[in-house]
Amino acid sequence: MERSVRLLLAALALVTAAGSVTACQPPTGPRVLIFGDSITIESKGSGDFASILAGYRVDWTGTMYMSAPCNGIALAKQVTYVPDVVIINYAGNSGSFKDNCMAGEKDQALATRYRKDVQALVSKYRNGKTKIVIVGAPARKPTLAQSNLVFTTLQSLAADPANQVGFFDGGRLITPNRSAPARAAACLSPRETNGRCGTAGAGKNTIRDAQLEHLCPTGGTIGGTCGTYSSGAVRLTLNFRDAIPKAKVAKR
Repeated sequence: MERSVRLLLAALALVTAAGSVTACQPPTGPRVLIFGDSITIESKGSGDFASILAGYRVDWTGTMYMSAPCNGIALAKQVTYVPDVVIINYAGNSGSFKDNCMAGEKDQALATRYRKDVQALVSKYRNGKTKIVIVGAPARKPTLAQSNLVFTTLQSLAADPANQVGFFDGGRLITPNRSAPARAAACLSPRETNGRCGTAGAGKNTIRDAQLEHLCPTGGTIGGTCGTYSSGAVRLTLNFRDAIPKAKVAKR
């Protein structure tokens, strides 16, 4: 009897151990490395990114609050693996919250600098394996002309025959067709229903802050978190999801 109990306990231990190994196995799926600024990091802070981007192993190492592509170049040095997909999403900051590597460029000088630094990121992952997609950021009211200039400049970089990487409009559900930024928009159907619809009145949700810059209704935060439901951040995350299939291996 005692021997039978010992055998039963041993069998149970093996089952438990096997279950633990399964639970601890790393997630599978393409590795997606994201580069971006405080708009990008709001996608991470939305709370919905894990479900929206399910099936991908998402790495936010390249994102930093109020940053620029030159910060992304530095952050890329921390990545020790070859990603399957790289997403590049910058709105057009002229400086950085920390580790500032910009010279305060404005207007065309800023767009030119962004093209140069994003080109460096593209070239870093020109390895014949990694797929790249540049996601143009939603338009921002405080620097509308400048954000549009950065958007079209990066769109041109993606289409350059020397690159031919993917491009996707990250404002598709926020500032579609580069429309003037608005604080509210119709709720997304069928995702935003019941308690997730109506933050800006019947059938509408708040998608931007009062300055029409950040996506959290109460403004951006260093970690991208928002104390309330952020429809704008969810919309950007949906754009990231839809951008991934548009990624292309950079021409060698």
